[in-house]
Amino acid sequence: QHIGLQDNVPDFRLCCRTILINPVAQFLYWHMNYHTEHHMYAAVPCYKLGQLHRAIKHDLPPCPRGIVATWRQISAIVDRQDKEPDYQFAAPCPNPRPKDIDQRRQPKLQPAV
Repeated sequence: QHIGLQDNVPDFRLCCRTILINPVAQFLYWHMNYHTEHHMYAAVPCYKLGQLHRAIKHDLPPCPRGIVATWRQISAIVDRQDKEPDYQFAAPCPNPRPKDIDQRRQPKLQPAV
């Protein structure tokens, strides 16, 4: 989930990848498909990462849907890195203006049980 992404950057959205997969695969993968969220908020239990993702997805780069889409993205990055060894994918991150943040409905996370 870090392949081809930027390194040595303080913004986890640029060096980690979240992928959207089906619930069975999520369970078997300990919900680590929400890898960006896991790095941003390491204290959140794995079973709450989906809820965290829904709460902050407006501030995250677009997520590949499924394993095939993820491997296509990674393959394209690796192919380009073969030609340009210094290339690192720059995920398109939203950069909301302060007034947009105030107007946005902020979902609240439920306390851990």
